[in-house]
Amino acid sequence: MQRLTKARELKPLEALQRADPQKLARFLEGEHPQTIALVLGQLGDRQASALLMSLPNETRSEAVKRLANSENSRRKWRKGFQPCSASGSSKLENKASARTPAFKAC
Repeated sequence: MQRLTKARELKPLEALQRADPQKLARFLEGEHPQTIALVLGQLGDRQASALLMSLPNETRSEAVKRLANSENSRRKWRKGFQPCSASGSSKLENKASARTPAFKAC
């Protein structure tokens, strides 16, 4: 009973980070590679590596590609984003306004 109460106190990402990689691999079996990439991005290096090694080769390669693409996209977004200036706009907002008129960064 005490273990159950303790498990409920864990935040979802903490529970994921504490999970056994082999159990995660079985849980993620049949999931889309993007879902697996999302999970991999939340794990520590050793746990992510162990999870990857538990996946079938094709799934592993697709998940790694998607994880790499999502990491690159995040870096590009962060690099392009600059906090709001005194005028209340950002460079990202100015770049995006033509494509997405409703976009407001501030």
